[in-house]
Amino acid sequence: MLVRIGGPPLPQRFRTESFTPTCGARSVRRLTTAPIGVTLCRPVHDVATVSITAPDRKRLWGKAANRCAMCNQPLTRPETPHDPESIIGEEAHIVGRRPGAPRYRPLDAVARDGYANRILLCPTHHAEIDAQPGTWPEDRLLRLKQEHEQRMAARTSHGERDGWVVERQPEDTALPLLLSGERVLAVVGPALIYDTGQEPMATEAERDAADALMRHALDWGEIYSSVGPSEHIDAARELDDLLKAAVEEGILLYGALLEATVRMGEERHRWPVGYLRLRRAASVAEEQRTHPATAG
Repeated sequence: MLVRIGGPPLPQRFRTESFTPTCGARSVRRLTTAPIGVTLCRPVHDVATVSITAPDRKRLWGKAANRCAMCNQPLTRPETPHDPESIIGEEAHIVGRRPGAPRYRPLDAVARDGYANRILLCPTHHAEIDAQPGTWPEDRLLRLKQEHEQRMAARTSHGERDGWVVERQPEDTALPLLLSGERVLAVVGPALIYDTGQEPMATEAERDAADALMRHALDWGEIYSSVGPSEHIDAARELDDLLKAAVEEGILLYGALLEATVRMGEERHRWPVGYLRLRRAASVAEEQRTHPATAG
C-alpha cells in the first residue's frame, strides 16, 4: 500500500502598521505575518493591498503541504521554552506585483494576487528567486510549484493513492530488520512516500500488535520534520515499546529508506521511499530453514 504524509495548512494572517522609516520615504507601512514579519519600505500610496483570498490561501498551503517548494523544509518552527510556535512561510509572487518587480508583466489584480501566481517558499528561497529573476523565470517557477505539489499529493495521510506505482521494489527478504525506534524513524522521517505491507496475521493479538506498530510509525513519520528533538526522543521511546510488544507476539518489522522511481501515468519522479514490511517470526524462521541464503 502506498501512503503519503502531510497535514492541513496553517492559517496566515496579515496586518499593516505605520512606522518611522529609515529608507527616506515620508510615510510607509509595514506588512507583517504573525509571528514573523516582512517589511516593505515604500510610500503608502505605492503599497498595494495583499488580496489573496482565504480559499486561495488554503489551497496554496494545502497543496504545498506546509513546505517550501524549493527546499521542502517545513514552514513552521515548533514552540521552544522561550518562544511560541512560529510561521516562516512566504506566499511569494511568481509574476511581480508592480513594474520593476522580478518577472513583472501586466496582470489583473485577481490573477496577480491569486493562487495561480503564488508559490510557497521559505524566506531564504523567496529572497533568492527575487534576487536572481533571470535564473528563476516565470516558467521555471511554475514547473517548480507543480512538481512540488505533485510530490506532496503523493502523501495521502495514511490513505491509498490510486495510480502511483513504485518501480523496482526491493525484495522484502532483502530489507534489514528494524530493532529500535531510532531505526524506524530513520526510515519514515525523511521519506516522501511510504510503501507498506504485511503478511496475514494468525491471531487477533498479532493483528493488534502489527496494526499499532505500523500506525504509530506512520503517524510519527508524518510529523517528524515538524517537531523538535524532544519529540524525536519521545517518538523513539514509543516505537521501542511497540517494537517490543510486537516481538512478544512474534511480529518483526523490516524496512529501509531507498530512492526509487515513483510513476503515475507518464510522470516519473525519483523520491526517497520508506519501505516497511511486517512479518511473522514463524514465517521468517521457516524461510531460514528452507532457504537460508535468501531469508530475511
